[in-house]
Amino acid sequence: MERLGAVWKVRRRQPYTGESLRCDVPTLILCGELDHVCPPRYAEIIRRRLSKAHVVIFPGVGHSPIDAGMVPIRMALEFLENPARLPDVSGLKDFTLPISVE
Repeated sequence: MERLGAVWKVRRRQPYTGESLRCDVPTLILCGELDHVCPPRYAEIIRRRLSKAHVVIFPGVGHSPIDAGMVPIRMALEFLENPARLPDVSGLKDFTLPISVE
């Protein structure tokens, strides 16, 4: 763990004190509109605690947006390239869940 702390330049986590989480690490939260495990309202609650968080809600998607095709994968890669800004969300306007029935 010490090695990761040196790479990411973070301090060792202190024991839980009961205080609400507050963090300024850039974070991308990809959420499915139909997620029954972590619904979009949870993503918004988390976003309020993370000062540099971006929330992207995918229409018609359940719990795992990253499995819903190239749009969320592109967003994740774009975020990794530049975590300080919101990835391009223009792909959401035409986003449809890739489903095939054979």
